[in-house]
Amino acid sequence: MALDSMVQLALIAKAKRVFETEDTFLSFPVTPLAYEKGDLEFFSQKTGPDALQSQANLQAFSRLVNLIPRDEAWLPTETHFLWDEYKKVLDGAIFPSSIRTPEEEVKFQEAKSYLHVPGEGGFPTDSPQVIAYRLHRDFHYMVMQEYNAAKSTGETAEDEAEKKQWQEVDEPAFRAKIIEAENKWIHEGNKTEVEIARSTEARLGAKSPGLTWDDWRSKMMPLIDQVTGAQDNFGVWPSSFTPSNALEEGSWLPFSLSEAEVNALINEAPAELRERFSADGKVSSVKSVTLEFSSAAISRPWFVSDVFQARFWRFTDATKLISNGSTPPSGDCPAYVVAIVFARKVVVEQKQAQNTRPNQNVSGGLHFNYVVKDQNMIRRVDPTVSRAVQPQRMNPQPMQPQVMRLQPLRPQNTKMAPRTVAPVRPAGIRVPTQPTGGGGALLRPGVAATVGTQQNYSRAMLYLNASMYTRLSLNPVKKPMPPPAKPPSAPPTIPDKNIYILAFICRPLSKCPNPDPTLQW
Repeated sequence: MALDSMVQLALIAKAKRVFETEDTFLSFPVTPLAYEKGDLEFFSQKTGPDALQSQANLQAFSRLVNLIPRDEAWLPTETHFLWDEYKKVLDGAIFPSSIRTPEEEVKFQEAKSYLHVPGEGGFPTDSPQVIAYRLHRDFHYMVMQEYNAAKSTGETAEDEAEKKQWQEVDEPAFRAKIIEAENKWIHEGNKTEVEIARSTEARLGAKSPGLTWDDWRSKMMPLIDQVTGAQDNFGVWPSSFTPSNALEEGSWLPFSLSEAEVNALINEAPAELRERFSADGKVSSVKSVTLEFSSAAISRPWFVSDVFQARFWRFTDATKLISNGSTPPSGDCPAYVVAIVFARKVVVEQKQAQNTRPNQNVSGGLHFNYVVKDQNMIRRVDPTVSRAVQPQRMNPQPMQPQVMRLQPLRPQNTKMAPRTVAPVRPAGIRVPTQPTGGGGALLRPGVAATVGTQQNYSRAMLYLNASMYTRLSLNPVKKPMPPPAKPPSAPPTIPDKNIYILAFICRPLSKCPNPDPTLQW
């Protein structure tokens, strides 16, 4: 069964408690985004066909997570990508007159060498200290998310024994785990040292803006960092998620909604959110929802987020804004996706009607029936939009076996002999690939390019693969299981093997550009 509007609202309210921070907001899919695990495999090299399909998956995922979010409802209707706006800034910025002193240059280079080391092909990659930082930061984030999910359920429990269990046993155990994770982040994850080095790099990088800008631009070179699909000639800047084992066993944590929790969350939800779900005066037919979640950060080797915060650049046209910095922000790029929340094993239990047995089923699709705020957006949307942003299973086409290996990129003028490769099936993630026009949205599914007509692997793809790290074992705090009740036998639960996108974690931009008036323009 599908989630009714009341449970959808409660699920959103709880997700916001668990995953939102002061500088992020969540955007929830209006149409189901469900995948098989293989659709989210980007770097497999087991066989030639397997490598081709992985590359197709990476291109499709890159398109999805680089669409520009504008609302809590994830309903992209235009081909408007983060990389387009980012490149406009890199190509169109002007700088003040400034240069680092020799002493500052020494400190800048020290900070830079602490944070970055040369990777494959000379491409800068994270230093061991930064990798350890990210590893322990990820662990700390997941422990906090685990705590927030359990806290909401524990505090809204109606059973006194469950409340006592939370207050006297579970919460102290979670707090101890959070303190331990934070201490490891500080001592084993170089938290203080990395953050000081990053602050130094940013501060002194602004003293020689032209050099800093050249360094940032060197990470986004179309000839060696971009991948172009042969069938649609659409350029993609590769993006993945990290840690690499975010979808493996040991990375998933429990998330549940009880009937009491649903009622409490709905009552506490903002009036505007209740209105968008037409929730007032309604009663949910769902007794409980359980699922497992795993969150992961979006990795973009071509992208430096400091560009949007830096105050040492501006456009020639002072009226041009990437973001106006309002709440909520607006502009060409008011926000972008920084992380993603996956969900699996979604199970919905209906309330027991009179003289009937309890009914338990898997969800028919994890999505949210928002009433979209922007009426202009509603007018632009036609049925093809919903079909375009959700995955469609297609039988793989026969392919000639071949082995692919990561190889150094050839110079631009090197002529490559054409190869004939059987087509790859369209990747499971489908997003717009052409600009919209007129009153409707012109959308086509993201399709994979045959490798014989494009670069096997861009420099950015090599970096993505090399920079992956493995999440530490979470060893979640487990509550003692109560004695099993003996309700009337229920229909067998149908296993749901899909992995859903529960939400996109998005970062709104402050005013950008926001040039420092004290600099010599």
